[in-house]
Amino acid sequence: MMKKNTGYVRKLDGLGRVTLSKDIRNNLKIVRHTKFELSTYGDSIILEKVIDRCIFCNSKKKLYKYQGSLMCINCMEKISKRYMSIITTRKTGGLLLA
Repeated sequence: MMKKNTGYVRKLDGLGRVTLSKDIRNNLKIVRHTKFELSTYGDSIILEKVIDRCIFCNSKKKLYKYQGSLMCINCMEKISKRYMSIITTRKTGGLLLA
């Protein structure tokens, strides 16, 4: 993605904050409590909007929070089936009945 100069210049306030213009917030669909990741590249600061994704497959669809992590329904079902087969194997003394 190419850098787009907006022409906006902002000063850092006393608490180290920078405000984003309403135009930028609207164009990027930034709302209150939107999460960002900060990184640096040379003398530049890069601010990237965090998009919630599944920790296993990076899907953005049908996400559920489990113990502080996000997981999609497909991965949840796969993990559930895998653990059920392990539990079944242990209960039957090593014979997989499923």
